[in-house]
Amino acid sequence: MKVVVIGSEGFIGKNLCKHLYNKDLKVIGVDIIDKTLEIYEDYIKADIRVDIDKLVKIFEEHRPEITICLSHDKDTIRGNISIVENILNICSKYGTYLIYFSSAAVYGYIAPNAKPGLENPITLYGIQKLITENTIKLLSKILSYDRWIIVRPWDVLGERCRNNAICMLIDRLLKNKKIDLYFEGLQITDWIHVNDLCRIISNLCIDMYESKIDIPNILNIASGDPKTFREIFNIVKNILDSDEYVINYISFEESFKRGARYLMTYPDRETLRYVEKIGITYNINQAIREILAR
Repeated sequence: MKVVVIGSEGFIGKNLCKHLYNKDLKVIGVDIIDKTLEIYEDYIKADIRVDIDKLVKIFEEHRPEITICLSHDKDTIRGNISIVENILNICSKYGTYLIYFSSAAVYGYIAPNAKPGLENPITLYGIQKLITENTIKLLSKILSYDRWIIVRPWDVLGERCRNNAICMLIDRLLKNKKIDLYFEGLQITDWIHVNDLCRIISNLCIDMYESKIDIPNILNIASGDPKTFREIFNIVKNILDSDEYVINYISFEESFKRGARYLMTYPDRETLRYVEKIGITYNINQAIREILAR
């Protein structure tokens, strides 16, 4: 089976390509930069917002069964619409399955038991992702194309990932020994390690191709074990086995005065699929080892 990975040289993309390759799948990489992996069956350097001919050539030559889109234009909404418009047109023409990477950011900040239909993004990234999702839903109707799935991962941990909230928390603790937590540390969310995420997507590719099970069009992906930031801090502190790390809990009133937003987002268990459950302690352990190894 051949899989086209668009955005193959990014944080998730590189890890995913390795997992697909280890599953004996043939990986065709597409990205805007030069390749760094040597496992590709083929690779094209292309901006899929405009390089349509290059993408068509790949599909014409390889006839892939699955396309995975991780590409995201952080600057413009129009850029993301162009990305999925081009991909959908090509996937519908060649009968290829599409897995589009969205984000749990579409739910916004206050979304306990988040499930499809409760979307309320309040960040530019979340708004961009939700608009792109809606473009897929509407355009697929026009094209009479139903071979698509949207995945919404929660915060992804792993090597080379430094902007994740939990990684920043650990990094600040290791450097400063002290940290402020808004809302008394009672904000709650969920996480997943990149290795778990890639195993899930690899299995999803095989299940889609073999039509083993009925798969919903939107999948939340997370550990299934949401925690408060206070709980996360205590796990980190126990792993590091030290009492020198100190946390300052900021009250709700003071947190709002400072312009902080209350975060309470975690997935409804009914919408979680393919999760090989590895708890948050394992994920944090992995993150700590990777940060210390830098």
